[in-house]
Amino acid sequence: MPFLLSLVLVGVGLYVRLRLAESPEFAAIRQRGERARLPVAEAFATAWRQILLAAGVNLGFNAFIFIMTTFLLTYGTEKVGVTRDVMLLGSFAGSAAQIAGILLFSHLSDRLGRTQVMLGGGTFLAAFAFPLFWLIDTGSPALIVLAMIVGYGGAAAVFGPMAAFCAELFPTRVRYTGVSLGYQSGSVLGGGLSPVVATALLTGSGGQSWPISAYLVFGAAITIVCLALTGEPTRWSRRDEK
Repeated sequence: MPFLLSLVLVGVGLYVRLRLAESPEFAAIRQRGERARLPVAEAFATAWRQILLAAGVNLGFNAFIFIMTTFLLTYGTEKVGVTRDVMLLGSFAGSAAQIAGILLFSHLSDRLGRTQVMLGGGTFLAAFAFPLFWLIDTGSPALIVLAMIVGYGGAAAVFGPMAAFCAELFPTRVRYTGVSLGYQSGSVLGGGLSPVVATALLTGSGGQSWPISAYLVFGAAITIVCLALTGEPTRWSRRDEK
């Protein structure tokens, strides 16, 4: 039923998108007849560095959040031994915290800059990787819910500004393609693989959680390094408009 009801959301999203006007930058590109003929090839030729940086920034975040949303549900019930209701309650409360965090950190990124806020978020991902599993491993429902609230909420410091960060990273001519290539590559390498990697680390360590935390620290380090190399992304997006 939830899957079928999501069709309503798809319809709403499509309706909103079709009624939105293009940004002034895209409208100007189209009016001048300067749209890229082979956007994928041009994106790799002219913005390969930004693609790699966007992928790296998203990789660490996705590794963390996919562990939160998928792996921990099974880990909590099968390894720690708490009920599924506790883990689902933690996910629900954490999702509510993430919504609030997205609004807060997106607003802060408008005032302080995308990279500054996201660097704070990347640092949080690294710092909370071990405490996350320490709290989960206690088996205390209250501490588990607390861990998930803090984890989801803190990760929003990266996720909230992410869309604007990626859009501002690329020149207008290849922005759609560059954002898609960078963001989705990071999602696949970080989020798509993290549950599999975490399961393998848990099995290989005899049920110890610390290798998974170390893996999350490694992913967060990639995010931090890529953010540091990027700087404030508006300098890239405005090059072709000056």
